[in-house]
Amino acid sequence: MQPRVSCRTTKSLIHYVRSRGLDIGTLLKCCPFSEDYLTQIYNWVPEDVALALFEHAAQLLDDEDLAYKVGLSTLTGRVLGGAYLIACLLASPRRIYQKISRVPPYFDERARLDAQFTSRNSALITMNHSMEHPKSKYICQYTKGIIASVPTLWDSFPLPLFGRSSASCLWSEQDD
Repeated sequence: MQPRVSCRTTKSLIHYVRSRGLDIGTLLKCCPFSEDYLTQIYNWVPEDVALALFEHAAQLLDDEDLAYKVGLSTLTGRVLGGAYLIACLLASPRRIYQKISRVPPYFDERARLDAQFTSRNSALITMNHSMEHPKSKYICQYTKGIIASVPTLWDSFPLPLFGRSSASCLWSEQDD
């Protein structure tokens, strides 16, 4: 299977799992890649490997919302290096949501995000993904966590996202 998921995603997962006290060796027991490979943000892995890691971590931590929480911690955990600092200096939450379509290629080459602002403080955010894998719900949950966490870059609370997270990954946010 062709590598399609960035190790930015696996690095976020490993960082989150480690912060919960889980032994990374246990998580990676059946993974064909080393921890070193999985934490280098310029590497890529096949989708089935990334999804298997999310599923295994969710089972080990007994947490169905694990992928969302990993996404939520991706920006606040400063896993992405200096990218968060650049975003804070050059943008605002609204500006980042306006440019949200530029984010997915850094995590998953097949994901597409679009934001349509419905008012000054709310938007409809949609994610399109081929969803070839039956466990692709983890991709939706992870992306939803990243989207919700944008305001945390400015020490604000994560956005509440409403709607559904399914095969089409459709969310709306409202920041009143």
